[in-house]
Amino acid sequence: MTTLIHSLSRKLPSSLFTHSPGNAGFSQLRALPGTWLRRARQRHQLRRQIGSDPQRLKRLELDIGLAPGTLRREMSKPFWIA
Repeated sequence: MTTLIHSLSRKLPSSLFTHSPGNAGFSQLRALPGTWLRRARQRHQLRRQIGSDPQRLKRLELDIGLAPGTLRREMSKPFWIA
């Protein structure tokens, strides 16, 4: 995959590699799968460590100063949503 990205990057205009308003840039696009993987792992770890016990979730949210339902919403988000 890295070889494919490098070969494509040599053939694409340099404007894709610069960050400007309205241009997300190829480097940010290339980093997207890593970002998605990181989110998926973090949310999986959160679900595993906290579990789905409503009382435990409520207690944790109060302890760390989060609004009720924040942890449940974060755990249930798909990886492509920030």
